Amino acid sequence: MPKVVEKGESIAMIFDVKLTKKAKGTQTAKLGIVSYDVQTGMENMSKEELDRLGIPVHGYAKTVKTKIVR
Repeated sequence: MPKVVEKGESIAMIFDVKLTKKAKGTQTAKLGIVSYDVQTGMENMSKEELDRLGIPVHGYAKTVKTKIVR
């Protein structure tokens, strides 16, 4: 179930990644979120229903890279 962040709250997300022993060079990951401006009582609606109603949506993406050194 998606996390609902109330006004004034914040959250931190921690991602753990495991690479194979064969991994070398620079590894890249693309991370992102989709955020809807929902009103009280709408937090349990599906993404499809929010889209159908035209609820404002925001997408945020970030590319992160790490260099493998052995």
